[in-house]
Amino acid sequence: MLLCKAGGGRAPELADDGFPQNLSPRVVDESVAPISAASSQLASHRPNLRIPVDQCHHVTLEQPPVLFIFKIRLIGFKRIMRTRRELFHSSNMLNRKFFVHWFEKHGRAFPWRRASISPYAVMVTEILLRQTPAVSVAGIWKAFFCKYQNITDLARADKKRLTQFIAILGFGKMRSSALISAAKWIVQRYNGQIPADRSALLEIPHIGVYSANALLCFAFKQRVEIVDTNVQRFFSRYYSLDVKPDIRRNLIIWEIAKASLPGDKTLTKKHNYGLLDFAGEVCKAIKPRCSICPLVYSCKYGKRAIYKL
Repeated sequence: MLLCKAGGGRAPELADDGFPQNLSPRVVDESVAPISAASSQLASHRPNLRIPVDQCHHVTLEQPPVLFIFKIRLIGFKRIMRTRRELFHSSNMLNRKFFVHWFEKHGRAFPWRRASISPYAVMVTEILLRQTPAVSVAGIWKAFFCKYQNITDLARADKKRLTQFIAILGFGKMRSSALISAAKWIVQRYNGQIPADRSALLEIPHIGVYSANALLCFAFKQRVEIVDTNVQRFFSRYYSLDVKPDIRRNLIIWEIAKASLPGDKTLTKKHNYGLLDFAGEVCKAIKPRCSICPLVYSCKYGKRAIYKL
């Protein structure tokens, strides 16, 4: 069945990095024929492809609703483009240096934010930070790199001992498997040198889009956007966007994050660190601190929150 109305709960799914991630209750099965094959199907089914919405649950693989699926995708694309035009031509766009200045005044100091950090340290840190408070990671960060000083040490690590060492962070077995698998891949295919290419990074086990962009930005000083759950929440509130829980499905958020980058490439790290800190410390998921937020009068969510006071 291609289209279905989902039940009440959210089905768990593994994200690109291998960690659990909740998806939206409404899920469209993407097992439909790829677009490359759509033209031949469209030619053979053209007369009978107008399918009423109330009959969508009867569609099976033997009757591919190519035109119906195409229309839905086209509507979604038009909606994204309309929203994009409204946002990027709006006087409400953020100052591109706002988060740079925020970081310089209020940025949190963590050992992995020093200027001389290696790509290996960035990769390990990003895996340790998944679904874990940064303060907890900071507590074992130095000890970790004293024990596993380079990527070869990590690739040869005993999984049981590594799991015990990082157990305090949670997800011990899953996290240790991710660390060792990624390290082995890099040692075997890149002679221990982490690649500075996005497509190559995404081939590494347990390295998803966020981790790849974090490596490109924080380790290789490239001008790329960073989007995590906190950043998505901030942008969706600021611009009053209805987004899905899965970050990978919200292309408009990635577009906004990219458009918000400062023009000066050398400021990208400070910008992204500032954005991450601001979204996590001010625009909190529960009880956001709108009363002290300097963006409250330009933020659509903040305006409503202030008027309620």
